[in-house]
Amino acid sequence: MNQVLSQIGIVRLFGENMFSDSMPNYLSSEKYVNVQWDTPFFKVLNEEIKQIRISEKLLKNTHSLEDTPLTIITPSDVELQAIELGFSNQEADSLEKEWKDSQRKLTKLSTNIEFISVPNSGHSVMYDQPDIIIKAILKMADEF
Repeated sequence: MNQVLSQIGIVRLFGENMFSDSMPNYLSSEKYVNVQWDTPFFKVLNEEIKQIRISEKLLKNTHSLEDTPLTIITPSDVELQAIELGFSNQEADSLEKEWKDSQRKLTKLSTNIEFISVPNSGHSVMYDQPDIIIKAILKMADEF
């Protein structure tokens, strides 16, 4: 539905007023709507969703990265908003449990791991707290 709405421009027309409460303070409502609710965004999102299954298969067969540096950055109190997306309470609880379990499993892939749990952030840590992402990238780059 979001992709259809983005194609006909409804979200861009009313979006600044619709999403003003959910946007990070440093991002203008106009920029948020133009980036998050345009047709190319949903095309990329749909492709990403298709690739999840492929990635899951590849990771399923990956048991160790040995000592390859791995940094996992995850929000500590994220809500997947699955109910808002049409999932039942039971499905939403199951999805949230699976997501948290998958984050914990990632910590076992390498012996050289840093796990960063980010409070006060939603799914998009890169928008909510970009400094954490930048610091982690620079730290990892310094190690090479």
